[in-house]
Amino acid sequence: MKRIIYFIVASLLVMLATTSCEEWLTVEPEGDIVLKDYWQNETQATQVLAACYLSMTDRNVMERMMVWGELRSDNVASGNSMPTSMNQVMNYDINANSEYCTWGVFYTTINLCNSFLYYAPGVVEKDPDFSEEECKSMEAEALTIRALCYFYLVRTFNNVPWVDEPSIGDNQNYQIEATSGDSILTLIQADLRTALLNARERFDDAQYNKGRVNKNAVRALLADVSLWKQDYASCVKYCEEIINTEEYSLEDGEDMLKNVFYKGNSTESIFELQFDDKTMINSRVLNYYGRSFNNYGYWSFPIELVNGDVSPFSYKMGSTVEGDEDIDIRRKDFLVPFGEIEGENVESYYPFKYVGTRTESTSGVSNWSDRRSTTPNWIVYRLADAYLMEAEALVEMGASGNEEKIVSLVNQTYCRANNHGFYMADSLRASVYNTQDELRKLVLRERQREFMFEGKRYFDLLRLAIREDDPQQILKYVSPVRESSIYQPQKLTVLNAFYMPIAQSALDANSALEQNPFYDK
Repeated sequence: MKRIIYFIVASLLVMLATTSCEEWLTVEPEGDIVLKDYWQNETQATQVLAACYLSMTDRNVMERMMVWGELRSDNVASGNSMPTSMNQVMNYDINANSEYCTWGVFYTTINLCNSFLYYAPGVVEKDPDFSEEECKSMEAEALTIRALCYFYLVRTFNNVPWVDEPSIGDNQNYQIEATSGDSILTLIQADLRTALLNARERFDDAQYNKGRVNKNAVRALLADVSLWKQDYASCVKYCEEIINTEEYSLEDGEDMLKNVFYKGNSTESIFELQFDDKTMINSRVLNYYGRSFNNYGYWSFPIELVNGDVSPFSYKMGSTVEGDEDIDIRRKDFLVPFGEIEGENVESYYPFKYVGTRTESTSGVSNWSDRRSTTPNWIVYRLADAYLMEAEALVEMGASGNEEKIVSLVNQTYCRANNHGFYMADSLRASVYNTQDELRKLVLRERQREFMFEGKRYFDLLRLAIREDDPQQILKYVSPVRESSIYQPQKLTVLNAFYMPIAQSALDANSALEQNPFYDK
């Protein structure tokens, strides 16, 4: 954190429009403005709130959301020209000098939110057109963005500094010790409950309604935090509230890839970061997954998981086939074979989610040639999250008596992906999944199938390991797809090994911080 961060607030003046999220996030620098002369009216307050959203689209923020949430999972293998530093993180060869251990960009966003929360209430007294109700609804947005940043930090580092005041003076103490991850989750739960009281139900503009925080976006984050804290009853409550609003509907299976990930702002989207093709290009997704002039990105998908016994797409339940890789449309839509040749001799598979749209001939032959030349939005939460978070919470509350409900929730996404074209797969049946362990595995598989490459899989595995207090819960999924000599699972014997180390630069700047004990050696 830099003590002069307030100059970012003063100089990032965001010009607003009434019809476009792209214009909402367009930066127009107006030069340095003295802080005491700023914060005079509603327009200035709104510009800083817009800067909070804008900072989340920074390429370094996006990079960390993807790397922290996906790279160390079983969903990722080395792709086309993966950088050495990224390959090392993928193989758990991490130290405090890794570029992916730095957290400054998240604290920049946090500080922008803190500045808004500190100064915006004073604007109500200065501008008669800025009502207290409007101010509180905007505070709800800032609280939620800040909570999302802290949620990423806690899941990645566990214990991190909690800062809830803006960096606006030289006399502030910047030697701040870390707060426990569990305490921070409690703090952001409280903030989010406040945000839920004051957030807008929805925005009239369709893009605003997906690109700005409304009540359902707050509920989705509250459900996710509650799931991480093992507060399962609260998770169920917030997921049910999202579902019962009937604000969202799942896209049809054949349209999912195009509408949800290519076009964005779909009928099932709850909250997604908005990008454009001029000033806010989502370069990290394009680099990691591919685009029109670079078909294959840094990341590939382990070929061991495409077909066969360990594939999430073709898992066998006794004599019952849970899935079939030739039917599940996610297997076809989300993965593209290297060289675009389907068959048994494919060398590797790459992500195709977010990359483009797929067409299929009447004989069932796929064509993945329609790759994007535009930039994609980044989905934070969608309706599928509500279904599958609730299913996981119900499993952990005690599956007995909840089997039908759990399987019904999983069937929302499973049947969407398997009932299409000439194929009409049977729904999953609760009678087949008659133990808590089988239901737990079912939900984890469905989350992998549904959310691959959305920055969630590693956090799913870590949440499982924390719940069971067992590092093997991660290793049993990751080890089968790691062949590099760099990867040494025998060293990963404690849960602290699965959090990132605090960057050496942060330790040097803040003497109150202590290194994650696994890396302190």
